[in-house]
Amino acid sequence: QARYTGMFLDYLHDHLRLKHKIKETITQGLITSVGIWRVLYDEQRKEVRIYLVDPFDLYIDPYAETPDDAEYMIMAARKPLSWVLNNPDYDIEARQQIVSPEARLAYSEYKQFMIQAVKNMAQYQTDRNATVILFDGEFRIWKEGKSYIRRATWTDQNTDPLYYEDTEEEDYTFAIYQADINPKEIYGEGWMKHVMPINRVI
Repeated sequence: QARYTGMFLDYLHDHLRLKHKIKETITQGLITSVGIWRVLYDEQRKEVRIYLVDPFDLYIDPYAETPDDAEYMIMAARKPLSWVLNNPDYDIEARQQIVSPEARLAYSEYKQFMIQAVKNMAQYQTDRNATVILFDGEFRIWKEGKSYIRRATWTDQNTDPLYYEDTEEEDYTFAIYQADINPKEIYGEGWMKHVMPINRVI
C-alpha cells in the first residue's frame, strides 16, 4: 500500500506541476513576503487543483496575527464579464444585477498602478476585454464553540450574492507561505518594501 501511495503522490507532483509552482511561490514570497496557494477540489474531474494567488488580490483579516487566526479571507480578482454572467453555478437573479463591465484593472490601486506601468496598459478597459472584479470570500463562523467556513461570491454591483454556502470545513482554501516572518504579523517586508509595502494593500 505504501508503494501505491508513493506512486500516487508522484503522479500528483507531476500532474499539478508542483515543482514549478513551488519555485513561483518562493519567488513570490521573496518579493512580497508571502506566497499564496488556493487548494480546491474539482468535483467534475474528481481531483485536487492548486492555483497561485497574487498577494495583492487577497485581503486577510487585518487583526489576525497568523493565517489560522483570520476571521475572513477575501480574494478580489478580475474575471471576464461573459464568464460571470453565464456561470451556471451562480444565482440567476444575482447575475441579472450585473449590468455593465468595470473600468478597473484590479481592486488594489497599487496593483492597477503596476499593471499600467509595467505592462503598459491603458487605465481603463475597452468593450473587447470587458471584465468585472469578482469577490470570493471565506468567512469563519462560530457556533457553539466550533467554527465552520461560509463561502460567498459577489461583485460591487450585487445586492444578493452570486454564490453562498455554509460548509462543514474548518480550514480556508488559501495556504500561505511566509517567506519573511515578523512576530505576530502575517506580512513581512520582503524585497517589495523598496517599491511599496504589501501590508498597505489591506
